[in-house]
Amino acid sequence: MWPTNINNIPIKITKPKYIPDCFALVVRYVPRDLEPELVQQEIQRTIASADNIKQIDYSYERKSNDFRVTVTDLIEYNTARELGHMSICNRWLTLTLFLTGYRMTFCTKRWKIGHVR
Repeated sequence: MWPTNINNIPIKITKPKYIPDCFALVVRYVPRDLEPELVQQEIQRTIASADNIKQIDYSYERKSNDFRVTVTDLIEYNTARELGHMSICNRWLTLTLFLTGYRMTFCTKRWKIGHVR
């Protein structure tokens, strides 16, 4: 899948250590009576490339749970995003994009906002 040569020059591919938040989805309104392990298995069965499935912890009590899912395959990510729903234990649940919180990033070398060193 990754090229080994560009213009007949051998290259070495360094894969990223983590997947950015822009490829994360949230399964919303999961009933609290469902076990988290069961929900993770169902998400993994529905989205084969699902990775890093975690329950979102809120600072206040909610009637339902939300699960954050990182999708490593771009085709599966786009398909799930376009569908917008997922079935878990005969329940039709909403699937939304994960929106990260705004963070002020700055370079400690140049002291410029917008990137890190």
